[in-house]
Amino acid sequence: MKGYKRFIFAFLAMLALYIVAEVKRPRPLDWTVSLSKEDKNPYGGYIIYRQLKDLFPIASIQSYRTPVYNQVNNANTNNAAYILIDAQLLMSEQDVAELLNYTRSGNYAFLSAFQFSKTLMDTLHFSTMHRFDLVSKDSVTINFKNPHVQSPENYGFKRMTLEGYISKFDTANVLVLGNNQFNDANFIKLPYGKGAFFIHVLPLCFSNYFMMTRNNAEYPAKALSYLPRNINKVLWDEYYKLGQGGSQNPLRFILTNRFLRWAFWIGLTTMVLFILFEMKRRQRIIPLIEPLRNSTLDFVCTVGNVYYNQRNNKNICLKKVSYLMEFIRSHFHLSTSTLNDEFVEALSKKSDLTPADANKLIDLILQVQHDEAVSDETVLELNKQVDQFYKRVQ
Repeated sequence: MKGYKRFIFAFLAMLALYIVAEVKRPRPLDWTVSLSKEDKNPYGGYIIYRQLKDLFPIASIQSYRTPVYNQVNNANTNNAAYILIDAQLLMSEQDVAELLNYTRSGNYAFLSAFQFSKTLMDTLHFSTMHRFDLVSKDSVTINFKNPHVQSPENYGFKRMTLEGYISKFDTANVLVLGNNQFNDANFIKLPYGKGAFFIHVLPLCFSNYFMMTRNNAEYPAKALSYLPRNINKVLWDEYYKLGQGGSQNPLRFILTNRFLRWAFWIGLTTMVLFILFEMKRRQRIIPLIEPLRNSTLDFVCTVGNVYYNQRNNKNICLKKVSYLMEFIRSHFHLSTSTLNDEFVEALSKKSDLTPADANKLIDLILQVQHDEAVSDETVLELNKQVDQFYKRVQ
């Protein structure tokens, strides 16, 4: 018992040191691209969401974690803006249809994503591509087309982050608002009904990290300033970032809190260790009990000895023949009441035996049935032929 106490004390001391070290350890940055309004990590959208009130002072600003269809289905509004800034905008056909109706009736949709749903791109007649420059150390630089909002110095960011561009669009109806150093469009305005779509393919431009790099702080504000300043309502999407209603895990309250999460996992680990140590057997070893012996072989040997001692060879052969006839009846559906030439011919055809082999076997059987005494050689020969018959037909 002393050994157990020492081990438990040492384990608890190490566990306490580990917990203190984990609490004091700096929390690592999460580089996941979330663009969520509450995410203060580099690729969160905490800063831009709080700037919306300055950009649209008279508008009510609301965020939603439901699909587009749920928000704008039969919406009786105009002069409102739906802002969807996400890594992926994979909207369903119903979402796209409702967003089109929403925009057609005099509202605006600002969409920024790396990847758009095929239905949306086919409907609005545009497509996107990405440059893959593995040699250059810097990213593609971007700027606005309008000289009034254009920056004297292009906006840049981390390598392989601003390489997206709009490769195909209707030049007759589309107004290009922004492009990169290669003159590829990356920000366009597409009038639709009484409203308009704003398509932007560089969502990281609205992230916290981008706005705190170089001279980039003004870029998101300028991009959103293309929306009318007097709009009365701004809808901010969180559904395509986080899903509907957040995590459905019943332990989400515990797992979303750092300290509760650590307490939960430590408690679970301790419980598993306790179970593992308690599994150790403390009672006397149970003696092994030999399993019951299979007596089938002994029975066969005993019966064989009885027949051998009685020297009743004909009885043995007749039983052998009886089992063979039953096998022929059940497998080949032949009548064994008369062992004539027709029977031999039918058995030869159904069992793939040669007529000579079939005839030899039947002759031997007839001999055994008619002889009053059967020699040992005949018993062996019959056994040999019957065994060969089974091997041939099975």
